[in-house]
Amino acid sequence: MKALIAAKSDVQLKTRESLTGEKKWYVLTVENEQDLMSGLDSENPELLVLDTESFNVAEVFDQVNLLERATKVLFLLDNQVPDSTENIRTFLRPGISDYLTKPFDEELLRHRIFSLISASFLNTDTKTKQNLLPELHDRKTGRLDAKKIADVLGISLKALSAALDKNYRALHKTPHSEKIQKELAVYKRIIEVLYELFQKPEDIHIWLNSPSVDFGGKTPLNLITEGYAEAVLDLVKDVQEGSAG
Repeated sequence: MKALIAAKSDVQLKTRESLTGEKKWYVLTVENEQDLMSGLDSENPELLVLDTESFNVAEVFDQVNLLERATKVLFLLDNQVPDSTENIRTFLRPGISDYLTKPFDEELLRHRIFSLISASFLNTDTKTKQNLLPELHDRKTGRLDAKKIADVLGISLKALSAALDKNYRALHKTPHSEKIQKELAVYKRIIEVLYELFQKPEDIHIWLNSPSVDFGGKTPLNLITEGYAEAVLDLVKDVQEGSAG
């Protein structure tokens, strides 16, 4: 797979390092707009990492509509620039483009890159996918278990009870209550889609705890604990559909 890094040298190095691992990448680097356009035309990369401090995003998109190509775009934003996300909001598409604010660590950068190109690596074997998904049901009743769902999401049962607007003591006593199965099904679907996209629990937790422009800078986990699991489900579905497209 090919990645084109349009950024300054220090960002180029960190991005190149984040691409090492399970998949082999052919990495190209550019530092000016002319070389960027040439690289996009000649190499048709699967991934473009675009540093908004080094390049004018609007001018780049005036010349080539990256959202209509197979190339996924990761914008790198400068945290010193006020309202930097507003400058790229028009160009953000679930599963097609994303952003990351500097400074950032290599692990978070790797995760954002992986989230954009993950659909290419999805294992289509149903049995393998089922094996990846943790058990979310009570063994005796077969019903969804709130405690197991909370554990997978990385939150306390008390936090989940508040999100569900349910009595904590009652939920603690019967986490697989028949009365909450419909609500728990939303959380199960979120977890299923996240495992299809990321496969690894550590990558899922990074995504759940990463601020999102779609949620005004809040993390998906913030929304879940505030009782807006449906909104998070809509987002992960958009990411899944966008990545598959």
